[in-house]
This record gives sequence, C-alpha cells and structure tokens, in this order.
Amino acid sequence: MRSDDEATSDVDGMVGGRAELRTSDWNWTVDLHMAKGEFDPAMGYVARPGQSNFNTRVDWEPRPTDPGSSIRKYQFRFEPRLWFENGGRVMSHNLIVQPFGLEWHDGSELRFFTSLNGDRVTSTDFEPGGVPVSSGYHSWESVTTRYESSEANDLSWEGYLGYGSWYDGFRTRFGFDLNYRPVPEYSLMMEYDENQADLENGDFVTRVVALGGNFYTESELSWQNLVQLDNQSKELGWQSRLRWIHRDGQELFLVANLGWMEDFDGSIIPTERDVAMKLVYSIRL
Repeated sequence: MRSDDEATSDVDGMVGGRAELRTSDWNWTVDLHMAKGEFDPAMGYVARPGQSNFNTRVDWEPRPTDPGSSIRKYQFRFEPRLWFENGGRVMSHNLIVQPFGLEWHDGSELRFFTSLNGDRVTSTDFEPGGVPVSSGYHSWESVTTRYESSEANDLSWEGYLGYGSWYDGFRTRFGFDLNYRPVPEYSLMMEYDENQADLENGDFVTRVVALGGNFYTESELSWQNLVQLDNQSKELGWQSRLRWIHRDGQELFLVANLGWMEDFDGSIIPTERDVAMKLVYSIRL
C-alpha cells in the first residue's frame, strides 16, 4: 500500500504479511507490517502512522485425558508485540502471558493474564484523564482475571478485574457485561467499565456505561441500538441501526447517530445529529 501527500510531495507506503499454523492443540500466528515514512492513507485506518509493528501469538489448548471431565480444554497463551520507528527505535512493547485458563463444556471460561508493557512518551501534552505524564520510556506490569458465563443461558455475563503499575503510577481496572436474550426476537445488554489511576502528578477515574437493545422481528429485519455515557467527556451518545434484507444481495441500512453533552450552566445541548442511508443491490450475470 502507498499514500501520496500532495502538500509535501511525499510518497510513503506499507507492506505486511501474516502466517498461521494450526494443529489440534496449537495455534501460532505471526504478523509483520513495515511502514515507510509517515504512511497515512486517506481511506482506512492505521493505528500508528509511520510506525511498523511485529506481533506473534502462540495458543496451546490441550484437552483433558479423562473423557468424563467437566472441562472441555485448558488454555495457555504467549503473545509479544513491538511497535518501532523506521530507524529501529522501539516505541512501545506488549507481552501478554496467559499462564492458565479453563473452558467448560457449557462454554463458560475462566482466564488469568499477566502483561508486561512499555510506551515511549514523546509529547509534552500527553495527559491521560487530564493528568500529565512525563516524556520518556515507561514500563509497567499488570495482572488480570476474567470470567465469562455460558451464552446458552437466557442471562449471561462477563466480568474482569485487573491491577498493576501504569506509566509513572498504578491503575485498577474492572468491569462487567450483562446480556439477556430470553427469546430469539430481542436481546438486552449492559456494559460497565471503570479505570482508577493514581499517577505521579495526580489521579483520575474514568467510567463508561453502555446500554443496548436489539430487536429481530423477522429474519429479514433487525433494529440495533446502543446508548453510551462516560464521565470524562460527559457526552451521551445513541446509535440506532436498522437493517432490512429484501432478498439475498438486496439490503437497506438506515443509521442514526445522536449525541448530547452537559454545558457549563448545566443545560443539555445536542452535539451530533447524523442520519445515513445505504442501499446494497447486487446484480448477478
């Protein structure tokens, strides 16, 4: 891929590849993306323009030797990732190790993770949660445990708890997801995530709450809704998505994005009102 900047006459690009090997118990993937210059395409998304990354992941999921065991399989994972500039300077690193995990026959899972991270702060105005962080390379470690119940039940849930160092301080993360689908025609969802950070120059708390409702009147018609609120931006957002499948290859999408925020005087003002329609019509020759 390449990108052309008419203002500076720069021509930059990116090349990448992926390899994967699977067996009955093992799964190994390798990803490599090499960037030239400040590659930044006009269409699509690049996580870090101008930076290359290497990622590999190894999963080992052996099954119990006892055929009568209530456990379907054990889970182990090793996943390192590196982001680096063209000159080879490392900008960030991430190593996720899952020393142990379980999956039961009903689909519920219990997993434990440990993570070793690092990030190079090059900007003087890097302020997560409004708290400034000094420039330089920061390294930290964290541990996380996560449980996910079986989706075969009408009510399913997922929860996680993590703690560890973070940049020049410490952070605690926890959250949960609730999903309720008693019948195929509709489902309800609630998500809550909280981060509590105690850094060298101050502390902050972020909270994100999301509510969702999906309705399926027929196999051809679906209506999905998501409402989200966070305490940092104090913005309330609502996305509504209607999809109608007339027949195979002929679909109509109607998407509405609405947003509100609290003004300085306490009044609620709209921030976004967008409605988009998309028609898909395939012609077979």
